[in-house]
Amino acid sequence: MAHFESMPEHSRMRDLVMRFPEKGAVLMSLGEIFLRGTSELSHAEKEILFAYGSALNDCDFCHLSHKYTASQLGVDESAFEQLLVSIDNAPIDERLKPLVRFVQKLTLTPSQMSAVDVASVRAAGWSEDAIFDAICICGFNNLMNRVVDATGIESTEEELRESGQRLASLGYNGSLSKAPETLASSKMVDTSST
Repeated sequence: MAHFESMPEHSRMRDLVMRFPEKGAVLMSLGEIFLRGTSELSHAEKEILFAYGSALNDCDFCHLSHKYTASQLGVDESAFEQLLVSIDNAPIDERLKPLVRFVQKLTLTPSQMSAVDVASVRAAGWSEDAIFDAICICGFNNLMNRVVDATGIESTEEELRESGQRLASLGYNGSLSKAPETLASSKMVDTSST
């Protein structure tokens, strides 16, 4: 249930973006840059990292939204449950596992990050650019988890699955239907979740 009186009781990401159009546009632009921008990481791998970090933060809305987006991009949904039990046994590319561990540590104990953490990801074949992309995704998912949880954004299972389909096909800078002129000119995505 929305925590802001100015928003509908069942507020979705679209409602938040429409209520705060300038800042909402920035958030969606960051999503497009971090989750759809050019990178060694595939769109699916970026969504895995975002969904995983959101699960660590207990943000169901973001975890499920990005899990379903990753699913639309070809990731087996059961991989997310396995990741939370054991990264080693999760059915994801072996090369991605050190990056998932990196995101885990950065999410749970950011002040303990060190050159050793970077070296372990580099040893798996990732460049510094890919590691920085993972850092930005982790930072962005932490930001969005707090925005969503603090404002009371929510969606039904069906809405989250529909959102996953839209985000997988349109990205984060598609057009937001029935949006105020400021959002329409920004080419915002129809984001029932993010």
